[in-house]
Amino acid sequence: MPSNTYEAKELLKKILKIGCKIAKKLGYNCRVSLRELQIYLTAPTYTGDKTNLKTIASNPYLCLHEVLEVMFLKERGYTIS
Repeated sequence: MPSNTYEAKELLKKILKIGCKIAKKLGYNCRVSLRELQIYLTAPTYTGDKTNLKTIASNPYLCLHEVLEVMFLKERGYTIS
């Protein structure tokens, strides 16, 4: 996680913007909020994976991957909270 809340929020905005831009080019309607993405990327995982927002934000394919994961979970009825 970035060292401060402002930096984390800016990275999350970048991830969402890039991920949604690519998703739209692929024909997806990007229905992910910044809050949902934040919750999803900062929540503990069952495998114990650690999410590095800087790494995700630096790779457009990872941005797309994370945005699509949230979208697909929501399509299947999961609430991101």
